Amino acid sequence: MGIRLKKPDDVAGAAWPAIAVGLFVAFGGVLFGYDTGTISGILAMP
Repeated sequence: MGIRLKKPDDVAGAAWPAIAVGLFVAFGGVLFGYDTGTISGILAMP
């Protein structure tokens, strides 16, 4: 098992759109988590 860098010949399409969407969604999750953590810290202030 390992990571293949070359696409098999019988597979149609490209992998980069799926990778780009995955990175975009992951970055959105990081920003959402950071924002939630920041806001909850502000709301908990005395």
